[in-house]
Amino acid sequence: MRRIAQSTYDHYIKALGQYNLAVAEYQAASDAVDPSLIAKWKLMDTRPTQDSKGVWTSVDELKRDQMPTQTQILQQLHDSEMEEDITSLKKAAKLKNHSHGLAHFINAGLQLQQNQKDLRARIKGAPSNQDAKEHRQIHSAQLKLLRDITHWRTLQSRRFPAFAESDSLSAEAVDSDLDPQNEILGLPSDFEDEEERLELGLDSAVDIECQLRQGQAYDALEELRGKIRLERNMIDQKKVHARGTGANTRAETSIRSVTSAKQRAAQNYIDARQAMIVLGSRQRDKAFHSKLPDLDKNKDLWMKDPSKVLVLGDGTRQEPWIWHIGLQIHGESSENSMLEEDRVRWFKSRALMQRWREEIHMREADFKRIQRSYLRMVSAWNSIAHTVTSSTSDLSLLARRAYSLKMADYYGQRLDEAVKLGLEATTSKLANETNLSTPT
Repeated sequence: MRRIAQSTYDHYIKALGQYNLAVAEYQAASDAVDPSLIAKWKLMDTRPTQDSKGVWTSVDELKRDQMPTQTQILQQLHDSEMEEDITSLKKAAKLKNHSHGLAHFINAGLQLQQNQKDLRARIKGAPSNQDAKEHRQIHSAQLKLLRDITHWRTLQSRRFPAFAESDSLSAEAVDSDLDPQNEILGLPSDFEDEEERLELGLDSAVDIECQLRQGQAYDALEELRGKIRLERNMIDQKKVHARGTGANTRAETSIRSVTSAKQRAAQNYIDARQAMIVLGSRQRDKAFHSKLPDLDKNKDLWMKDPSKVLVLGDGTRQEPWIWHIGLQIHGESSENSMLEEDRVRWFKSRALMQRWREEIHMREADFKRIQRSYLRMVSAWNSIAHTVTSSTSDLSLLARRAYSLKMADYYGQRLDEAVKLGLEATTSKLANETNLSTPT
């Protein structure tokens, strides 16, 4: 009996905290989608419906026919690779045939640095017994990268003559002709010492690289989210379609490839963020950690599966911050499978927010019910005590009266505790900072 009011208080405070987290998740899901789509979704009926085949569906479930098949996923990967190749060729041609401003020059350097990372990953992933064809392809990629770096060095010597005359990178650049993927380019973020950057004349490019690195970090987050979605979809497809050792082996190979791409995207974000720290963004921007939080590759690379029904405990399990920060808006022109996942995510996050809002209202009502219950018990025991006059000499009646007054006093104390805890809960700092009327 003593714990009822205290338990209600604890549940009320917990509900406030979970509601605020659910609001943040709902707002993040809303920010990732064009407002016109949200307006359409709000008009949808949230009640479950039964189709002609007797299958029940709701807005909280993915439409299975829109989930990407293995063929569609393969086509997506192919299109993505082709797009990357075309983009790389365009940037290379642009670098050779046009004069650029400082921003374009630094951006070209960042692209070269990314090409170096991609080549290192390719070499690392190559089998130890690689055939002659693979060896020639890697060697050709090294030669192309070397030519691009050489051309970029020419532009670098014109823009930063002090750097060109310096021997700062001479030790690191040894054997760079044979190993271009490991050559240090000499971007501002390659130098942690601010005075050294100033001596080399790179200080004028610090702010530009910071801005480009921020965009690079957000691009890496978007790519990371895409790889997480793709990995989860491929795992789901494997469970449904893969039968037999051969099919499972092929599916596992594809999944491992996507998992590696996911890890590379995560590392790209970490590298971009670290470069910004080296350039002093953390000292200049007090909100740096809220804009670009630290990424834990062991804990943050997952998402809730929108194809699964929520089970006990899912309401308190929040998705990693990568689904709340740096979101890029998806509109009508986005892929159907992506929009379908966004829709389910939005409805589930809204339902979760409304569920915790309802929990808060229920706990507030519980406080009132507990107080009314205690008040009735006080009244009941007092009425029993009043049936016996204090002037009676019957010991059994006097005992009944004493016990009734004792119980009335007990429930009176419980009533005072319930009123006190209810007042503390509803007037707490967390309650005052929580807005239950918005969002809708």
